[in-house]
Amino acid sequence: MDRDTSYGNRPQVRHLKSVLAILLGSFLGTQGMPGVTLPGKPYQPASRGAAAASPQPVRAAQRHLPQAERGLPVFCYHHIQPKPNNYISITPGLLEQHLQVLQERGYTTLAATEVPDWLRNPANRNKPAVCLTFDDGNITVLTQAIPLLRRYRMKATLFIYPQAIGTRGKMTWKQLAEVRDLGFDIQCHSMTHDSMLRHGGESDRAFRTRMAREMVASRDRLERLTGKPIKAFAFPFGWHAGEHVDLLREHGYSIAYTVNEGVNDSSTDPLLLRRQSVFRKDDLAAFIRKLETRPLAVRGIQPADTTTVAQYPVTIQAVTDTPCTDMTIDFKPAVVESDNRGRCSSGPYYLKPGFHTVTVNVRDGGEGPRTASWGFLAQGDPATWRFRGRFWKRVNAAGQVLPDPVTPTPSALTGEPGPGGLRRVVLRHDRQPKRP
Repeated sequence: MDRDTSYGNRPQVRHLKSVLAILLGSFLGTQGMPGVTLPGKPYQPASRGAAAASPQPVRAAQRHLPQAERGLPVFCYHHIQPKPNNYISITPGLLEQHLQVLQERGYTTLAATEVPDWLRNPANRNKPAVCLTFDDGNITVLTQAIPLLRRYRMKATLFIYPQAIGTRGKMTWKQLAEVRDLGFDIQCHSMTHDSMLRHGGESDRAFRTRMAREMVASRDRLERLTGKPIKAFAFPFGWHAGEHVDLLREHGYSIAYTVNEGVNDSSTDPLLLRRQSVFRKDDLAAFIRKLETRPLAVRGIQPADTTTVAQYPVTIQAVTDTPCTDMTIDFKPAVVESDNRGRCSSGPYYLKPGFHTVTVNVRDGGEGPRTASWGFLAQGDPATWRFRGRFWKRVNAAGQVLPDPVTPTPSALTGEPGPGGLRRVVLRHDRQPKRP
């Protein structure tokens, strides 16, 4: 049989046609069009009686990534006020913009207790979903947020600590019952909202007794209100260590929320679910960036998640699949050393006693940043700490402020650098890193 060697059927030309078709289809944002057949995507002509549909531009608010790539975001709100008076307060107008974006993008809103089951179900990974939470039982949630949530038919969870109910600026038990009757989820935020970290000199017995009140007595009180089992717990301030996770499991909780940045996926521990705080400084663009954040796989984390650090100085590091773009420690930009194998490091630091959160970001030109976040507990180094100005400072026995540690160097990284060596990412102007 003779081969067709006409110009249009030459292999090189057929290949060029396919390439041009792919590029044209990508540019127009379509899967196919008359006269152009994309590989693997045959053109489906419209029915004969149907009117030809004119091309419609794709709205930015309608584009979303598959859930398997982006994960499930959980947002943490506090005050909703017409005139915000603190750093965790936003206006009702901005909250309504958040809800409009979620509605336009087709998001399903989940209660806090529904998140783990949703993540475990593979059928949900291509469905955009979000969880909205409101902490502390502030009266403005009832007067400002609840009407908006009902208008847009969206679910939300209120994390409540019983000791505050009926106090100034908080809901009463009667008002909380009204929220319950409207169908909103109510879960536990401890009894007192006190720090759950061990107090100085606190015995193990005293610690466990205090934790039982914060985790169990509070749950019992809320269950009498809701008439339903309380399954989820939100750590006050997001502070937690491994022993708190163990105690929650021991006391029958199956779900717990931090305020570590990033989103959740099927690999997230249900007792360490991430929540992204909404701050007064965040505009709508910041909300959308958080909404579009995707999970970032990290390994080689130091200090490890939920561990306790007692030796100083501390170098914070992690390894990601692609080079790290930036790192924050307690939501403040850090000075980072990073190489093209994805290893990133910051430090050394002399950390103040308490809980610290580390967030690593990678921005690789995709639809949204990829983020990983974890937390650890610092016992404080042997030096004495004093609060000087706006920062914690180490002082010696004579009260003299000790110097900051040296700026991080490539030697802070472990292992051999990859091709191209190390690159320095300086994210703030001071020469030496301030303590987080």
